Amino acid sequence: MNFDYEDALDYSSRWLDVIHKNEFPSVEEAHRIIDESKRNFAEYYNRNWLEYRKSVTESGDWAAVEWGGSGAVFKDVLGREYLDFLGGFGMMDLGWSHPDVVKTVRSQLERSPMPSQELLDQGARRAGKTAGIHHARRIEIQLVRRERHGSQ
Repeated sequence: MNFDYEDALDYSSRWLDVIHKNEFPSVEEAHRIIDESKRNFAEYYNRNWLEYRKSVTESGDWAAVEWGGSGAVFKDVLGREYLDFLGGFGMMDLGWSHPDVVKTVRSQLERSPMPSQELLDQGARRAGKTAGIHHARRIEIQLVRRERHGSQ
């Protein structure tokens, strides 16, 4: 798909409008979002992976495309609710939209949304160290559990 400058502006403007909405899209708009998300995933990410994603293969007529959530519950663009059992994946350790995480991310974005390629980026280094400590602790906990339960 070839875009000219005006097409790119229109396309990004349309998606920015969707991102800034607080309310759920209409069913018609949700279906367009789902179709376009699947098409973009196939064309620009990994076409073959779609056939293995449960959000596509096991969600009925319309694939599940996330909209937002709070704590352990999130909703897709059609308003269907899900209990998030993948918690603990990266920034989701504290659940969806945890107020402390949102506040911290917002503060960092307001200060410096993207680090310079030349200057040292303090935020990424702190995040890297914190993630390393966190994941090392999780591995340690798993090893202790294995020792206690005698599994290899």
